[in-house]
Amino acid sequence: VAARRNVTIEFTKPEAKLSQIRIAAPHLRAILQNLIENAAKYSKEGGMVKVALSEHDAISQITVTDDGIGIPTEQQDRVFTRFYRAPNAVKIETDGSGLGLYIVKNIVTKHHGKVWFESSEGVGSKFHVELPINTSHT
Repeated sequence: VAARRNVTIEFTKPEAKLSQIRIAAPHLRAILQNLIENAAKYSKEGGMVKVALSEHDAISQITVTDDGIGIPTEQQDRVFTRFYRAPNAVKIETDGSGLGLYIVKNIVTKHHGKVWFESSEGVGSKFHVELPINTSHT
């Protein structure tokens, strides 16, 4: 998706080694894939997606930022709903199931984490995922 839209993906490596979190690799892959793929789909042509990992207060955080279409304020409360796609997203990318963020929310919740976003229409979005370090839930 990123190559097709000429979107650059930039990964900011953490300064220090991060603690391990207990999550099955396919679950972590699903979180990252859905967030990064959405960011690339809805970024401006030739835009930038930034991925960062950090750790604080026994929490591991993933942040994915794009410079894309953003999410209209009146649509933001429905973003994590199954099969939901904002009207401006459908105009940009007609294909899509509306399941990606729903899947992310369910995986994160199952692992006692938290997911939220900040977004401005026409400016872009920043999605945050927090997962507890050393949790015994997988």
